[in-house]
Amino acid sequence: MPLYRVSVYASESEADRVREVLKGARLYWYEYSLVFNGETSVAAFEIYAPEEALQDLLPGLYRAIDLRKRENAFYIEKVETGVGASRRVLSRRFLRSVRILRGRPLEEVLDEANDRSSVDLLQALLAAIAGVVALAGIITGSMILLVGAMLLSPILSPIYSAAVGLSFGRLEIAVRGGFSLLILTFLALASSTTAAAIVSVFLPGPDAVLEAARQAYTPHYIDLIIGLALGAAVSLAAVARLNEPLIGVAVAAALIPPLAALGLGLAFLDYELSLGSLAKASANMAGLLAGSTLTFNILRRLL
Repeated sequence: MPLYRVSVYASESEADRVREVLKGARLYWYEYSLVFNGETSVAAFEIYAPEEALQDLLPGLYRAIDLRKRENAFYIEKVETGVGASRRVLSRRFLRSVRILRGRPLEEVLDEANDRSSVDLLQALLAAIAGVVALAGIITGSMILLVGAMLLSPILSPIYSAAVGLSFGRLEIAVRGGFSLLILTFLALASSTTAAAIVSVFLPGPDAVLEAARQAYTPHYIDLIIGLALGAAVSLAAVARLNEPLIGVAVAAALIPPLAALGLGLAFLDYELSLGSLAKASANMAGLLAGSTLTFNILRRLL
């Protein structure tokens, strides 16, 4: 079904008439104040409406505002079905009661996902450094170093992009996001494996370190559940503009340490550690992608 975005600009004296028209049409809208030509204040309205609603809406708007005034105007733009219509419905419906989210137009979400779907040199370097820092944290048993590796990791962006692309049928975004995720994952793994190989020359009696890593990174079904929950958090944080850096740290916690443990196992030819950490990282990654994609699909149907 075709969907249209209608932008209306009305002088303060005519803004009440526009509101009455919108209420009569039973439509939701955004409203904010603007200054026309640096002098006159106008009320700006943004409405998303299906094609059949325009038949009643447009005549009412024509009657409500005097288009001969320079500050008065309205524009109509056709938008993609199911995207432009999504505006802040989470906060308007069930989230109105819990007050935890403030939605935003999903065209903006798609644009952001597209921008974040590619890997640049800085992200590549951060992923490699995060792998080395995480390895150092595992070897020394330092939680501070592990947290530092999570803070450095840029792995949230490609997961977010892949989930958005899959949810909204934008395969080019999904493919770029998935490929970027593989690149960052490979760089973190390669850097941790290389660092572990170098450390193996100087690390006497690594058995205790390897045993601790095997116990810490043994796969469990709970890993998939954690991944699903974190994937949902990725989607909610993106739509609601919550604390994305904090979500990014949580996502990195699910992937970077297991990848560093895998690098440690590969360098020391410890197949039990390698297989366990690989399974753990794979379960977390699958859960992240599935949870984020599922949440975006649920939001899409609610919007």
